[in-house]
Amino acid sequence: MAYEKALAAATSEANPTAPPSKVERGLSRHYRKGAKMEYVRGLIAQHPNGLEPNEIREKAREDDIAVNAAFPYSILNTLKGKSEIREAGGKYFPAKKGSYEGENKYERR
Repeated sequence: MAYEKALAAATSEANPTAPPSKVERGLSRHYRKGAKMEYVRGLIAQHPNGLEPNEIREKAREDDIAVNAAFPYSILNTLKGKSEIREAGGKYFPAKKGSYEGENKYERR
């Protein structure tokens, strides 16, 4: 009986409205680089007003992803090079639709 109570307390049966754990969401400390890139891409897509690199790093730490001081910069440069994001004023934004043509598409005019 005690085992069943402990099991129920440890599972979502005890609290069906509990938010999923980090493990259930698929987040772990040891992300592959491709998975971290998807994480950053998703974060930027969720924040149309832009994110600074330190905000991205802090959100990753909150989600228990192992990061170092240089964490977002190589990923941000890769995504910027692929025209998937844009940079303005130190913040990174989702790329605008139809902005994949031409050179210097993110230059201020």
